[in-house]
Amino acid sequence: MEINKELLMMNHFCKGIKHGYKYECGNEADEEVKNVAIELLTEAIKRMLRWQIWNDWWINEYRGKWLEAKISIEEKLRGKYSGEIVNTLSGLIDEIINYMDNKLGKYWLSNNVGNEIKELIEYVKMVKLILLFGKRIRN
Repeated sequence: MEINKELLMMNHFCKGIKHGYKYECGNEADEEVKNVAIELLTEAIKRMLRWQIWNDWWINEYRGKWLEAKISIEEKLRGKYSGEIVNTLSGLIDEIINYMDNKLGKYWLSNNVGNEIKELIEYVKMVKLILLFGKRIRN
């Protein structure tokens, strides 16, 4: 998918000035900063669209990979190492899987992260963003 860089350039780019805990727009960003930001935004949007990160498919996919890794490790290590070592490794993998189920997956769904990501992509494409930069970015 092609991203219209000219349209992205119409977003508001400025140097962020910190007031308390928030940043506000200061001076307008120069052309070099805008160009670098546009390249970064373009690549980020392409990746988000390609991977459809607003869906939670990747949580289940990586959960499955961790489960496969656990089974493989247990098969390869049982008999070669003590049960304590194998169980410890298996337990660590279980913790990762549980984190994906109980924390990441629930957070993703309950906080509507997927829709926020889709909305962010649309805002960038529809020139509705103010982009603040804390320091100068370079290629």
